[in-house]
Amino acid sequence: MRTTMKQKAIMYWNEYEMVEEEVKYRLEEDNSEKLTEDDLRESIYEDIDFFDFQYDDLKEYLTEVMQELNKKGTYWKIVGKSMGWRNLQGYKYANIETGEELLKAVLPNCETTFYIYKENNRLKMVVYHHDSPMGETYFIMPITERTFIKRVEE
Repeated sequence: MRTTMKQKAIMYWNEYEMVEEEVKYRLEEDNSEKLTEDDLRESIYEDIDFFDFQYDDLKEYLTEVMQELNKKGTYWKIVGKSMGWRNLQGYKYANIETGEELLKAVLPNCETTFYIYKENNRLKMVVYHHDSPMGETYFIMPITERTFIKRVEE
């Protein structure tokens, strides 16, 4: 029988997990005030900058990963599967330079949780939101400028 290991995300956006990780970190490394877990959790949620800093770090790291995957350019093919409540499939070609641009190209305009995996020479992104609680999957692959121009002109 063939077994597969669960793939570990290289980055993610899950506010609950992020807060729990921060609570654990502060309990182990930085709890000079001897706060309880609940007090730490509350202080994190009250920190208006916590999620902004986390999101900025995620966008910066995603940009670095994109540059590593696509050393010769900024052109990408994005394939979506099981999108939305109708489980649609589709693809698009895009000229994307930054992690922020990639997130805007893929994520719906609503609150989401997502996980990004690196698979060989592509990214896999699994996104959860109110219209797709079981998740929708995107494969983001680098392409050449020539391929981009050819596909966009079709």
